[in-house]
Amino acid sequence: MRHFIFLYYIISFSSGLISLILIIFLFLKKREKIIFDFFIFLSAFSLFIFIITLHFYQFTIVRINTGSTVLFFSISFYITTGLFNFSQANFFFNLAGKSKKLHINIITVIYTALPFIITAFQYSFLRNYRSIFTYEYGRIILNLTSILFMIFILVYLIINLKHIGSTSLRTTADFFIISLAVFIPLWILEFILSDRVRIFHPLTLQNLYYLIMNVSVIIYTGRILFARQNDMKVAELTPQFMENYAITPREKQVLILLMKGYSNKYIAAELNISITTARNHIHNIFMKTGVQNRVGLINLIIYEKK
Repeated sequence: MRHFIFLYYIISFSSGLISLILIIFLFLKKREKIIFDFFIFLSAFSLFIFIITLHFYQFTIVRINTGSTVLFFSISFYITTGLFNFSQANFFFNLAGKSKKLHINIITVIYTALPFIITAFQYSFLRNYRSIFTYEYGRIILNLTSILFMIFILVYLIINLKHIGSTSLRTTADFFIISLAVFIPLWILEFILSDRVRIFHPLTLQNLYYLIMNVSVIIYTGRILFARQNDMKVAELTPQFMENYAITPREKQVLILLMKGYSNKYIAAELNISITTARNHIHNIFMKTGVQNRVGLINLIIYEKK
């Protein structure tokens, strides 16, 4: 069993490391804030999983259970949970694509501050409340609020899905909607059975979700970053295409960057124009070619070339 757990460690953290490296390269290519937000979210998630794994190794495999180690892991767990909660809330609310309202900011602050509040009650001068906020009670409160927050995020993403204009962001939102819809009932079941399932066991659903998310990130970002040059040449512009759809020289520059998958913000910066101007060029290209999105545009270019 220990060999299986050790193999799981290698696969889980290797996938997390590869995901973080790929996201860095993707951010350098796209220069989109949402990618940076996801990098922070995944980094905090990786740190959170690392603490849980280290806790399991320390107390289950090595079996060193001193007062100082218990204090260290307990405080580090709450701190990493707070960091994870903030990065998680920030990423999901930004992914929805709407400006944050007051109630969203309040939810983010409460969700972030809760682990630190519990830590303060347990280890600060508030000794009279320690019996109330024991470690087990603190863990139960955090698990329950995490489940409620995930349900809120699921509903929030579904409601605001229509406001997400980017195809890649919509795909990302679809992934989290489907994965949360699958995992939330399982998390609820795990919470009910938490007395029988150790929260720091490396095979809990949090770790499984972390692994699945990393594998998805590796596949998705890898397809973008390591697309074969032959595939890029298939959608190469031809003079005949330019003439058929009356594409101007400036629109051609925009179109080339569109075909490479760059964002509107990146296109504007690359061509030294405003984002509004870039959007107008893209809109004109769509109107001239009669397509609705970038995928349809690339398919049209490939079809015209045949």
